[in-house]
Amino acid sequence: PKKKQRGAVAAGMSVDVGGDNTKADTEVEIEEEEGSAFISGTGRGRDGPTGITLPAYASGRSNNFCLLVDQAWREARGFRLFELEGKIGGPAKDGSRSVQAREWYCAKEVEPDEGGFQFGFHGFLPLQAGFHKTLLPKDAWVPVTGIVMTRIKVLQDYRDEDEGILSLKADQTVTMLSETGNGWSLLRADGGEEGWFPSGYTQEVRKFVEIEDEQGKVHPLLFASATPAWIPRYCFCHK
Repeated sequence: PKKKQRGAVAAGMSVDVGGDNTKADTEVEIEEEEGSAFISGTGRGRDGPTGITLPAYASGRSNNFCLLVDQAWREARGFRLFELEGKIGGPAKDGSRSVQAREWYCAKEVEPDEGGFQFGFHGFLPLQAGFHKTLLPKDAWVPVTGIVMTRIKVLQDYRDEDEGILSLKADQTVTMLSETGNGWSLLRADGGEEGWFPSGYTQEVRKFVEIEDEQGKVHPLLFASATPAWIPRYCFCHK
C-alpha cells in the first residue's frame, strides 16, 4: 500500500495528483488509499498543479460545491471538496448520483504561516482544470457554498492602537476577508484575530476558496455516529 506523507494530504484532499485528469467521459470512482491517520490541532496543505485559474464567481461566492465523506473517508476522519457543473442527476438504484465535477485540494500555497490550517478555515484551489463524470454515494455528500478569499502580503510595518485596527509587520501574510473601497481591508491574521488594515500597505498573493460554515457542514457527515465527548475539535490530517 502507498504511504501517506505527513503534510501531503490535509482534510478534503485526494492523495494522488496524477496527470491532467480533465476528460469528461471518464467515470470517476471515489476511492481512498490505505494508510494511517492522526489527530492534530491543525491541518497541513499540499502542493498541487499550477496555472489553473480560479473562477470569477459572482459576488465572490458559489453554491456549486459539495463536501464528500464516504465510508473510507469517515473512518479516516477526512473529507473532500468538489465543484459541480450543471444539474445533479437523479439517484441510481443504489442511491448514488452522477455529476460533472472537479476536485479541489487543500493548498499549501495559501496555508497560514503559523501552524497550518484550523478546522473550519481550510483554503482550497482547483486540483483539475476540467470536470469529470463523478459518482456521489448516497448519504455521503452535502451541498456547500464556496467563498473566495485573498491571501495577501504586508508591504511595510503598520501600527495602530485604535480598537478594530490590526497592527502588522512587513512581509507578514494574512487573509483578506473583504475590501471597502475607501482604502481599508478587513483582514484575518493567522492567529485568528480580525480587524481593519490600510489596503495600500498590502499586495495580493493568491485568491482561494473557503467553505462557508465548514465545521457545521462537515460534522453531520463525519461524526454522525460519534458521541459528543469523543468528537475532536479538528479534522484528522493524513500521514
